[in-house]
Order: sequence, then C-alpha cells, then structure tokens
Amino acid sequence: MPAFSLQFARLVLILCALFSAGRAQASPPEAVSGEQVPDARAAADYQYRQEALSFGDQVTLITNGKTLFAMKTKVAYQGEHGRRLDGEELFDLLGRDDLVEAYARRRSYTYAGLLGGTAGLIVGMTLLRHGIGSENGAVMFGGGVVSAGGIAAFAIGAYYAVNPNPVSDEELYDLVDGYNLDLRKQYGLVRIAPYVDNTGGGMLASGRF
Repeated sequence: MPAFSLQFARLVLILCALFSAGRAQASPPEAVSGEQVPDARAAADYQYRQEALSFGDQVTLITNGKTLFAMKTKVAYQGEHGRRLDGEELFDLLGRDDLVEAYARRRSYTYAGLLGGTAGLIVGMTLLRHGIGSENGAVMFGGGVVSAGGIAAFAIGAYYAVNPNPVSDEELYDLVDGYNLDLRKQYGLVRIAPYVDNTGGGMLASGRF
C-alpha cells in the first residue's frame, strides 16, 4: 500500500510538471505585442510622412527680351515624394472652406486683371494713336483714360498673381504646423500630458518631430 501511494504521488508530480511545461512553452501575450509594437509604430510613421505638409520655394524667370527677372514664391507639398498642392487643395486639406473660397476669388481677380488690363491697354493705345493722327482731342483723352484703366487693372492682376494666398506666410505656417501636429496625434506619434511648474502649467507634447 505505501509503495502504491508513493507511485501515485510520483505520477501526480509528473503530470503537474508536464502541465507546467506546456504553459511555459505557450507564447505569452506580452512577447507578441512587444514584437508588433515597432512594426505598428513604423507603419504609423510611414503613413504620417505620406500625409504631412511642407513648403518649398519656386523660382519663376520672367523676361521682357532685355532684362531677366526672378520671382520666388512659396509652394506647398504633401508627402515625402513632394506632391505639389495648389492653393485650393491646400486649404481644403486644412479644413478651411472660407480660405478655399477666398483663394478662388483672388485667382479670378488675377485673370480678370491681367487679361482685362492687357486688352484695355491695347485699346487705349490704339485710340491714342488715332487721336494723335487725327488731332482729335476727345479721342486722345478717351485713349488716355482707357490706357490708364488698363494699366491699373493689370497692376491689380499682377499683385494677386504674386500674392495668391488670402493669409500671410506666418498664418499659413501656423495652419500647416497645426495640421501636421494633428496628424502626429492621430497616428500616435505624439503624447500630450499636463504639467505644472513654478510659472503655472499647461500641456506638454512629446514625440518624434
């Protein structure tokens, strides 16, 4: 009887050891999640880089046949491959419908001013030439007025061509910075935490920028 009890006890110990070994061989959830975290963060970082906005300079060369002028303007890009955005698309991404409409108006002023001003200048100069040739003061005066109007319209169109954005550069940079920060939050690349110091308190953002 004691021998039987001893064998039974050994059998129980063996079964317990096998059960414990089986649990130890099973992959713990922490190990799996630990392997997946870097991959998830890399995927989030990649997605952020495809959607983030940035700026670059575009140089346009203009010549009148004798002199060469260089005009530098800011251009918006999206993603690490630099997909260029026009003004309406940029402000639409920023969620500013009011600026989309304002940009469209300024572009229409550009076309109207440049085209209308050119046409007015051509008509005015033609009237001036005929007025001088015929010594007709009324025609000369009319030609001068139309020419001046054409020059003014062209100047307005040129102004909006050089300044197409309805906000200043500083405001635009702030809007884009806010958009990129929201993207980082969306993909979990930045953490926001409250803080308190001897000057007061606020929110502290940390992450990869």
